[in-house]
Amino acid sequence: MNNQTLDLNAFTRNPGIEAALKTVNGQTSCTGHTEEHYQKWRPVLERTQSILQGTSSNEITVQLKNHTVFIIKSGEAYIGVVTRKADPIMKSLKRMVRVAFRRLGAPVPHPISRGPTIKPIYSDNHKQSNIMLEYPEYF
Repeated sequence: MNNQTLDLNAFTRNPGIEAALKTVNGQTSCTGHTEEHYQKWRPVLERTQSILQGTSSNEITVQLKNHTVFIIKSGEAYIGVVTRKADPIMKSLKRMVRVAFRRLGAPVPHPISRGPTIKPIYSDNHKQSNIMLEYPEYF
């Protein structure tokens, strides 16, 4: 897969996407609208990716108080974004991700089905609670 053929700024140019992440061949890059967005969302995107790696799903959605974190994987490639909740970009986000996987030379998961959604669960025996404990300001 070619890590150089996908410009993450193509995602963050859309005002509804605050940050984007890609991981190809173990190399992760992340960008945001501003340095503040980058600093705020990179650890959340990376943690969400690590949760996805522990599942058999190709997609994960984490719903925060005012934002949604969405990551899809194809083979060893991951693409993730942070959007404001209920932003209209969500309608075309999966199409944008399929196009991005094609640019990376990764197989496109068809159909991209809805994976697990992590909502706040206040119990220590759920992995959903782990991300809440790490980033309580987002819930």
